[in-house]
Amino acid sequence: MFMFCVKVFFAYIIGSSIAWIYRKYQLFQTFTRKGIKGPKPNLLVGNYWDLRQPPDNKLPHEVMNDWIDQYGNILGYYSPNRCHLVINDVHILKKISVHKAFQDREPLVLDVDPLRHSLFAIGGESWRRSRKTISPLLSRFKVNSPPISDVVDDCVNNYISHLRPEEVPTDEPFTINIVENVHRFTFDVICRTSLGMKTDCYSENDQLVQAVVDFFENAFNNAVLLGEMFPFFASILTFINNYLTAGKMTDTIVGHLKHQVKQFLDSKGKDNQQNEKVVFLKAMLTFLAEEKLTQQEFTGNIYLIVLAGFEATANALIFCLYLIAKHQHIQDKIRSDLHLEPSNERSYIDMVWLESLRYYPPPISVVNRQASQTVNIEGLTIEKGWVVEAPVWQIHHSDVYWTDPWLFDPERFSPDNSKSIEPAAFLPYGFGGRTCLGMNLANLEARKFLTTILSKYRITFSEKTMDPIKFKVPTSILNPDGPVYLKFEPL
Repeated sequence: MFMFCVKVFFAYIIGSSIAWIYRKYQLFQTFTRKGIKGPKPNLLVGNYWDLRQPPDNKLPHEVMNDWIDQYGNILGYYSPNRCHLVINDVHILKKISVHKAFQDREPLVLDVDPLRHSLFAIGGESWRRSRKTISPLLSRFKVNSPPISDVVDDCVNNYISHLRPEEVPTDEPFTINIVENVHRFTFDVICRTSLGMKTDCYSENDQLVQAVVDFFENAFNNAVLLGEMFPFFASILTFINNYLTAGKMTDTIVGHLKHQVKQFLDSKGKDNQQNEKVVFLKAMLTFLAEEKLTQQEFTGNIYLIVLAGFEATANALIFCLYLIAKHQHIQDKIRSDLHLEPSNERSYIDMVWLESLRYYPPPISVVNRQASQTVNIEGLTIEKGWVVEAPVWQIHHSDVYWTDPWLFDPERFSPDNSKSIEPAAFLPYGFGGRTCLGMNLANLEARKFLTTILSKYRITFSEKTMDPIKFKVPTSILNPDGPVYLKFEPL
């Protein structure tokens, strides 16, 4: 009897393995059957290692460059359990961005709390309801008006007060690595606007800042690959993450938000000066009390804004400062325009910021949509379940959509010139209905941050500055690979 059970067990294992291999083989033949070219997948992981750890140490956007050169502007590749269709054609992407079948992002591999309840992860009617509720809170008018604008001003002044090393006299130039302190600035902004909390973010001992840094350093690991390869393991790993290893950052943020909810509900009908100072948090708490958002949606969306506001905005500002230091004539132009009265037209510093986002776009692979049904667009059939990706780096540096794309030229975003820009060719904040909610806040941060710094300092390269700048992509966001040293000369 025992031997019979053993034989049945091994027969089950062998049969399951054969069935698993067959399903993988069928999945990885999808694009071949459809006549779509692409790199050959590995039977276990598809093209995962091609993008994340290629043998020649190329970055994901460099691998994508090679693929587009070899297979054309429409190509297919595979993650362990999903088909990805890369479309390097703005005309088709524009139609996809407004099509009802492409409203959802690629699903999270690990269904982790609280991110799984955020606008980034949810889809369908839940996403539409939450987006309609939250979107007005971060409109251009709301963000550029007090008190959010005042909070950002305070954060900029706080940054400036910590910029110069203590040992350097006020009238002497100094060289610093801007990577860490710019991340602390954006974290200060996001904590005060979205969490309603002040942190000692410029202290080396601030545990919350370090927890966020650790989160991003470990966000993309082999657990994600294991979850993609074997969906059963994804459930186990999700449980472990949610209940056993949520991490200091998640524990701190979620704990703080629970306290804010209790405080708001306890003080309902009374004056609450603390929450009055932070419109976004106060409004989100009100939506929660009015049952326009669930407790999970409230927490998940604020958590999402903290993540996005910390990494993507900080890296975009770092790249912008680097480019301004490299192009002194552009820095002179910015400074000469600082005295001009504000107008309804786009300022030169806004043009510099937008051109920086084009030149070094933070999102490399996060701009994607999953087809909820099979559709045909411009003769291209996209099957239900396929993930459509916009190769942001390639589009931003294509001479089809941009004149002399490797020239850093803010004038291309002037009020007159920008009229000729194809909107779908500029993707730092995504496209369509899922355009980044924090776009207006990031633009406000950049405008105030750059204006204040350049009114006080000339920024130049030093002997320690890496040029050309090197990159890394630990998640899906472009990061500088190593310290970015810049010299600050008091004016």
